[in-house]
Amino acid sequence: MRLFGLTSVLFLSVLCYGVDDPDLQNYKRAYDSIAAGNDYTDLGVIWLGLCKFFSSCGFDYYMYKSVIVLVSGFFILQLINHYVKNPKYASFVWVCYLIFPAVMDLVQLRFFLASSIAIWSTQFLIDKAKYGKGKFIILMLLASMIHSSVFFYFSFLLFPFFEGKEKKFAYLVVVCFVLFFFLKSKLLSVANVLTNANRIERYFEGGGAVGSFGILAYTGTILAFYFLAKGMKKSAGAVEANYYSFFQKAVLVSSFLLPLTLFDTNFFRIQRPMWLMLYIGAAMLLDRGTRTIYVGSKKRINCKQSIAFFAVMGFVFYVSIFNFNVIECYFIR
Repeated sequence: MRLFGLTSVLFLSVLCYGVDDPDLQNYKRAYDSIAAGNDYTDLGVIWLGLCKFFSSCGFDYYMYKSVIVLVSGFFILQLINHYVKNPKYASFVWVCYLIFPAVMDLVQLRFFLASSIAIWSTQFLIDKAKYGKGKFIILMLLASMIHSSVFFYFSFLLFPFFEGKEKKFAYLVVVCFVLFFFLKSKLLSVANVLTNANRIERYFEGGGAVGSFGILAYTGTILAFYFLAKGMKKSAGAVEANYYSFFQKAVLVSSFLLPLTLFDTNFFRIQRPMWLMLYIGAAMLLDRGTRTIYVGSKKRINCKQSIAFFAVMGFVFYVSIFNFNVIECYFIR
């Protein structure tokens, strides 16, 4: 039975109801405006349609938010169940996810729905499914109509071209990262082509840039993810190789987010679905009886303990330190 996963989804849906979190007033104001008959396309065409539909059904914003969390949670539930066959280890994924980044997903609601669709759609690329690329593209286009930041995940389409060429891919990422960093001032014009100009301009020109401590935390996260992904791939069998190869490349690509955080810390949320991929990867190892992860050529670390510790550190750094107001509204109310 996989009751723990289903219970977790329902728990998150109930937990968010009636909570006045940091983003609630902006979303509620937009929802009420749409319910009154006004168009509010800045938040995405599909988001506009969802707001219109549920408001016409008599849902207030708090009810609407609970439904969106429920739907997003089911995308995550399906992905976990797809890769982790043992319910015990599927529950381990949920425990880690509930520690971090679940509470941040509850706050950034639009991104939660869009990113849950995006991360669910990666299975079509990882499994090399028939028409997988087409399915991924269609789902990503739909998700981008909810939150434009998921355009970043279109980079995943490059991964099949570097199958078995991880070193070449790593070198390419390093070169692109350097170019990305020095040409960051040109990114606004590129972003305006892809998405709503007014909203993206706010992030590039009016956002809150991350400080030096944040840069260190983000850099440390990406490096830790990379070495964990590499260690998991080395520890895994041939059956799971596609998953870990994909995860390792996704972590490398996420390094492009570092220059963007110099504009606004919100860009780093794009990395958040990688945490779920990390937990699933660990559970897949545990499911096949592998209890340790390679770190370096010979040294191994305990899989379950290290991943659980990493989840706690994610909560400490990205919630307790950078977003303590989230703790206040959800746990000290």
